[in-house]
Amino acid sequence: MLPLEGITVVELAAWMSGPACGAILGDWGATVIKIEHPVRGDPMRGILSIGVIPVGAINYLWELDNRNKKSLAIDLKQESGRRAVLRLAERADVFLTNLQVGELGRLGVDYPALSEVNPQLIYAHITGYGEAGPDSDRPGFDLGAWARSGFMATLGEPDSVPPLSPVGNFDRVTAMFAAGGIALALFVRSRTGKGQKLSLSLLGSALWCGGIYAQAVACTGRDIPRLSRREAGNPLYNSYQTRDGRWLVLIMLQTDLYWHQFCEALGEPGLEADPRFDSHRNRCARNRELIARLDEVFARLTLEEWRQRFGGKDILWEPVQTFAQVAVDPQVEANRYLAPFQHPTFGWGKLVAAPVTLHETPGTVRAGGPQLGQHTEEVLLGAGYSWDDIAALKESGVIP
Repeated sequence: MLPLEGITVVELAAWMSGPACGAILGDWGATVIKIEHPVRGDPMRGILSIGVIPVGAINYLWELDNRNKKSLAIDLKQESGRRAVLRLAERADVFLTNLQVGELGRLGVDYPALSEVNPQLIYAHITGYGEAGPDSDRPGFDLGAWARSGFMATLGEPDSVPPLSPVGNFDRVTAMFAAGGIALALFVRSRTGKGQKLSLSLLGSALWCGGIYAQAVACTGRDIPRLSRREAGNPLYNSYQTRDGRWLVLIMLQTDLYWHQFCEALGEPGLEADPRFDSHRNRCARNRELIARLDEVFARLTLEEWRQRFGGKDILWEPVQTFAQVAVDPQVEANRYLAPFQHPTFGWGKLVAAPVTLHETPGTVRAGGPQLGQHTEEVLLGAGYSWDDIAALKESGVIP
């Protein structure tokens, strides 16, 4: 049995944050009905032509975030289309959306409207910047949250261009938060019998991810400077380049615990005995000197040679990997973070798995992303429509 088997989710969402949440819920066994415009569909269907990600024959982002779903193509701007959504909401457990506040009101599918027809409904609303405040109805995209949340201003060398975010970074984080919130609301409903609304935003999720910096500013009133790696406060929590041009990171916060083994692995007994660096306090106080020294040391050997040097020692470090290298990482394979899936059309066999594993009732990828309107008739029949009703909707252009 899948953990959300028997739960019906109506998804009125586009792009990434909402659909990614729907994909997680679908992996966990929910029946996810994705509502799309009958002509345009979700804009993610055309993402390969926008120039944000490499063009290929397979729209892999569509497959990633829309697996395990049923597509209902329907025009919500027509009254009969809106009534169909209300009918679905009457029978649903969850309504998931990332449309703007004003648009939901204009379409008549905001929380007051849907909770009236189904008081037990869990209504999950993802926004760009939150439901209150002057920018509550601004469209939100991941890159905007990356810039506005403080992340963009704190990364990279001080004299370099602030780095763009990985595509969909906070979209995907927000999707996971939303899935957890929905599961929690369903749990509360099992106790109280009542539905409720939950809301979250890309900006709020980004602030949580940057919580250490955000909390520091909230407590001290001082901004977080953009520091060079050459000035890292702790030289053993920093990045270094190897002889073959690869990078590695050291992750040793309590440097006194690791200093002996670290210097031993470096083959630098003189470094350990150097009074300038003989304590954590001194290593941090003379950070620039130590980083310069370590830059020289790490440049002597290749990444693989450092891997052998560090093997078996109590040293916290990791190689900096490309996504192609991550894809063949034995740790990724062992934990099935790329879930086996044989696509019925394209034949390729892996999709990125949801990041939570329930060991007794694990989620599964059971179907690829649907064609636009593929399940329209099936969904409407399940909502109590007759074939005559469906024919009338087709004649009026409400469904294709």
